Order: sequence, then C-alpha cells, then structure tokens
Amino acid sequence: MIKQSEIKRLDIFWWLTKLLLKFLALWPVFDNDLLSTRISNNIHLFIIAIGTIYQIIGMTAMCYINFTDFLSAAESIGPMMGLYISFGKICLYRYQRFKLAHLAQSIENSINNEKCDEYEYLEKFASVGGIACGSLHCVCLILTLGYLSYPSFTSERMLPFAVYYPWDWKNSTIFYIISYSHEVMITLLLTSANATEFTFVWAICHCCARLKVVQKKLTKLSMDSNEYNKQEFKQIISSFVKIHSNVLSDVEIINGAYTYIIFLLFLAAVVAICCAGLQITSPSAKSSYAVLFLLLAIYFAEQLLFYYLPGDILAEEALAVSFAVYSCGWQSFEIKHQKTMSLVIMKSNVPLKLLAGNLSPLRLENYASFLATTMSYFTSIKAVTSN
Repeated sequence: MIKQSEIKRLDIFWWLTKLLLKFLALWPVFDNDLLSTRISNNIHLFIIAIGTIYQIIGMTAMCYINFTDFLSAAESIGPMMGLYISFGKICLYRYQRFKLAHLAQSIENSINNEKCDEYEYLEKFASVGGIACGSLHCVCLILTLGYLSYPSFTSERMLPFAVYYPWDWKNSTIFYIISYSHEVMITLLLTSANATEFTFVWAICHCCARLKVVQKKLTKLSMDSNEYNKQEFKQIISSFVKIHSNVLSDVEIINGAYTYIIFLLFLAAVVAICCAGLQITSPSAKSSYAVLFLLLAIYFAEQLLFYYLPGDILAEEALAVSFAVYSCGWQSFEIKHQKTMSLVIMKSNVPLKLLAGNLSPLRLENYASFLATTMSYFTSIKAVTSN
C-alpha cells in the first residue's frame, strides 16, 4: 500500500509541471474544450511570443552595436542563448502539442489510478525525477534572480540584460520602469520553459515504470508457469506484450517531439558554456558577474543532462526486459507463445530511438563526449582571444 504522503508528493510534482506549462500556454488544449478556452490559449501564446521576439531582436541589436572583441560579445551571447533556447523550446513544444497531449493524458491516467500496475514504479521513478527537476529549477531561479537583481548593486542605472529600446530609459524613470518590467516579465515567464524538461522526465518515468511491470510479469511467469491454465497463461503473455508495444510506441512519440528540442539545446549549450567560460576566466571580470556566468554554465550543462540521463536509464530498462524474457524459460512454452516471446526479444534488443536531432543517441557516454567537445572548443576560442 502506498502512503498518502507519497501520493500527494507525486500529485504535487505533476501539478507543478502542469502549472509551468499553463504559464506558457503549452498545456494541451483538446478538441472538446470550449472555443473560448482555445482562443484565450492562442492569445496568451501570441503575447508571450511578441514580448520574447522583441527581447531577442533587442539583445541581438545591442550585441552587434557594442561588439568590440570576443569577450564583449560573450557577455551578451551567453544570456542570449538562454533566451533562444527557451523560445525555441516553446515553439517546438507547441508544434508537437497533439503528440504530447497523448503522452500527458496517459501519464495523468496512471497518476489518477493508484491501482494500476505501473503506479508504484511510477511513484519511485518520479520521486527521484522530482528531486532532480527541483534542483534544475532552483539553479534557474537563482540565476534569474541574480541577473534581475544585479542592476540594484550598481551605482549607475542599468538593465538586467543589454536590450535595445527606442526610448531613452537612462534619463527617464517611467521608460526605465517600462523597460525593466518588460525584461523581468519575459525572463520570469521563460524560466517556466523548464517544464519541457519536466515533461520529458515524466514521459521517460512512465515508460520505465511500465517496463518494470513487464519485467515483473515475466519473472512471475518463470516462477509460476505451471500454476496457470492455458487461458490465464495466454492473458498474461498478451498483457505484457501489449504494455511493451505501447511503451515502444510512446518512445517513438517522445523522440519525434523532443529530438529537435534536444538538438537546439545541444548547439546553444556549446556556445553558451564557451561564452560563460570566457567571462569566468577573464582577468577583468567582476567576481559577482563571474559567479553568474559560472551558474549559467552549470545550468546549461545540467539542462542537457536531463535528456541524456533519462535516455540512458530507459535504454537500460529496455535491455532488462530482454534479459527477463531470456530468463523466463520461454523455450518450454507452446510454439505460438515461443514466437511471441522471440518477437519481444527482438524488439528489446533493438536500441530505443531517443536521439538528439535524429543523430546522436541519448546515452551518458555521448553526454561525456559533449562535455569534452565543449571544452576543446573553449580552449581553442580562449587561445584565439588571448592572442
């Protein structure tokens, strides 16, 4: 029996994910929802898009205007990559909203039905995932508060980010409040884009929980195969084959929805971490600003880890299913059941298609390769800028 406190913790994590998605108008809107709900959802997203696009254009313009060397460019490009990533994730997530609606509905059904087979495993996976997601969001909030509060520690009037505005905010209190409020609002909204990582973790946890159910059924089948009649035996095999097939189908949906989000994050993270490294290692960098850029580098690296680590765990669980099939004594089953089991083995041995940009598998060894590649790029850029 699962404790009530654990159920609440699982519900709270799911509620927080939904809340962050609703802040960005990304929570799936279904066909049976009211027309007014769909219209307000589109207007909500349009307002966010207009404000974000203006900030992107303004930051790009200021980066071009103030460009003198690599170091000055890195000061703007690092935070700007965070803006690009967040807005890119919002656009791609919105584009895939119908596929993601299926995943969200499936997860919510499992959460609301504590008697389902996968609930206990989902609770265990999601508890660990919730702690990890909480750490990512905390780093993001600390980073956000650091940037937004930085102007208050300077003697001259400044904005959190270098954005071009068509008015003189330095000499006008009203225009300064408008400019500052715009940056605060957009920045706080875009911190909610972490919900894309949260939903990815949720989807992988749900797949892993169901794979655990398949392993449990196979183990039980190997131990008690003689206790079932033909009809019960057939039902057990049919049930875990259906679960396994549904998981593989969901993995294809997850890959289609997230593969280009991960690829975008991969490219932007390389640029952002290199720029952050230049600021941290610069002799002229202020200590407070260096700390912000250090947090920025950690945030980007941790954000990408949120895709590679769950991908690695899912691959291990899929291989565990294959091992469980081998160990269940399927060779002694009837011929028709042997064919079914051999099909499950074949599907389990095929690597799951969780890829970054449909190119690189989401495995921890590839994440280590990403870190090594980023460091080599940083070393090269540092050598060029030093000369």
